[in-house]
Amino acid sequence: MGCSFLRPVFDIRPAGAGNQYIHVWDFFIVVLVLGLSYQLKVDQMIEYRVCFFNLKESEQRLQPADIHKIVFKDAGWGRPAGSVIKKKGFPLRVVKFDSVKALADLESFAERYHIKIVEKKYYRTVYERKKSKEKKRAS
Repeated sequence: MGCSFLRPVFDIRPAGAGNQYIHVWDFFIVVLVLGLSYQLKVDQMIEYRVCFFNLKESEQRLQPADIHKIVFKDAGWGRPAGSVIKKKGFPLRVVKFDSVKALADLESFAERYHIKIVEKKYYRTVYERKKSKEKKRAS
């Protein structure tokens, strides 16, 4: 006999439903992951968009005055990353972009508007390695 407090009080699944709910959730997660895309534009402000099948779901615009600092670090597996730490709210993480150009744009943005830059250990090594791989692919 098992622990009765671990079983749900109500089981809303129809009799014989089995694992079909798990398959529905699996399908939902796959559609969600494949349909999400991110866009980052760094100009006079930072614009970050989350799109679901090219439909804009959310958008953030950050003015230089709203940013406390930008932290550049190694996100693991040889992937450079940047975190825009805002004065209020959650940080904006810039990871898994196809090109290191997004990180270079963030760095020049921070220098242009005198925003504090923090480089963690191994970031520059990982960044340069990815940049050289991109140059090799281009040629």
